[in-house]
Amino acid sequence: MGRKQPPGQATTRKARHAGCALAASLLLAACAQTPDTSDITTASIGSPAPVVQADLPSNIPGETMEARLARLEYDLAQLKLDYSIVRPSFEQLVSREGELDQRMAALESALGPITASVPKAAPKPMPAKPAAAPKPAKATPAPRAAAPAAPASSAIGIHLASYRTLDRLKEGWAELKAAHSSELTGLDVRIQRIDTGKNGVFRRLLAGPVNSRTAANGLCQALSAKGVYCKTVTFSGSTL
Repeated sequence: MGRKQPPGQATTRKARHAGCALAASLLLAACAQTPDTSDITTASIGSPAPVVQADLPSNIPGETMEARLARLEYDLAQLKLDYSIVRPSFEQLVSREGELDQRMAALESALGPITASVPKAAPKPMPAKPAAAPKPAKATPAPRAAAPAAPASSAIGIHLASYRTLDRLKEGWAELKAAHSSELTGLDVRIQRIDTGKNGVFRRLLAGPVNSRTAANGLCQALSAKGVYCKTVTFSGSTL
């Protein structure tokens, strides 16, 4: 007769085998062409360990249950190893995206909301002249020269930075173009003045126009990879 195992060790071994059998059964059922999991029962929380009522599927004729469990344990270990290799890169990407979102939120909070352009007041209509005593018509003043037309409100641009003064904005634009000429060459500049109240007045530096929002997003992705803040926005504002 073999040596009798302590009750606690025997129970632990049975639970381990039952758990491995369940995990192996689920793995093989997902990979098999004709899965059949009707014979596998799962226990609710607090119930005894699940029992596998039917033989586990096997592609190796004559394979014993112990050999099958050993093979499945090895496959599970390989899957865990593969996941441990991929996981650091995935977590790094998630962390980097979260840092970019925090930077954007902090900057927007410091600058305050974007203020829309205030439309010019329409000229007051001339009062009607009395019909009883008409006066000679006054010469109509020549219309003022129209200001250069800015791009349509639907034009797309990118927000690169914000500055306290116009001079500093010009310097910043020159520095950005010199450092990232491949992305910014050929783009014009628009300036949006923002009064944040207690934080003072800022001037946003916008570059554009860009052909589409998709192209602007791609441009921002390239600049962000170089550590430059970039956000797709509507291309509007005063010229430099």
